[in-house]
Amino acid sequence: MTETRSTGPGSTPPRSSGASATPPSESRRQLSPREILIGIVLLASLAAITIYIRAPQEAPPLEKEEIPIAGPLDFQPVRTVAAVPEWQAALNAVEQRNWNEAVLTLEELASRGNQRDLARLMLGTVRSEQLRRREAQLAFRIAAKSNHDEIRQEALWRLALSLLEEEDWIPARVELRKLVSEGGLHAEEAKKLVGKL
Repeated sequence: MTETRSTGPGSTPPRSSGASATPPSESRRQLSPREILIGIVLLASLAAITIYIRAPQEAPPLEKEEIPIAGPLDFQPVRTVAAVPEWQAALNAVEQRNWNEAVLTLEELASRGNQRDLARLMLGTVRSEQLRRREAQLAFRIAAKSNHDEIRQEALWRLALSLLEEEDWIPARVELRKLVSEGGLHAEEAKKLVGKL
C-alpha cells in the first residue's frame, strides 16, 4: 500500500529528512510588545544596580566618635521631682538600669500628673538606653513641645543625638538648628554640630 499525501491548500507540505526548507531566521517567533518591555525593564534594573554598587559612597559628615553622648538626665526638673514619692520608683528604676520597670512607671506618669513632659523626656532616655530609637524619638518629639524651656531643649538635644546615631542627617540638622535659635541648653554644642553637617 502506497501512502499518498495531499498537497492542497489546507494541508501541510511533507517534511524531508534533510535540511530545513525554511531558513533559520524565518522560523523564530516574534517577541510581543509586552515581552520587549519586560526585557527593557530588566536590563534597565540591572544597569541601575550595577551603577549603584560601583558608585563611590559618600563619607558621612560625622563619624560615630564625633557624636556626643547624651549622658544621664541630671538637671533641675529631675531634682525637683526626686522628692515626690510617685517619682521615686521611676528614678530608682532608671538609676538601677531596670529599664522595664522604668518604662512601666514612666508611661504611667506620662499619662497623668503635671509632669507629663518630664516623664516623656525620661521615657525617651530609657528607650535610647534600650536601643529602641524610634520609640525614644517619639517620646522626645512629644517632650519637645513642652512649655518648660529646660525640658523642651533637653528633648530637642536628645532627639538630635538619636537622629545622628541613625545617620539621619537632615532631620538632625533641623532639630539642632532649633536649639541654636533658642540659645538655651546645648546651643553651643548644637552650633558646632550644625557646622559639620
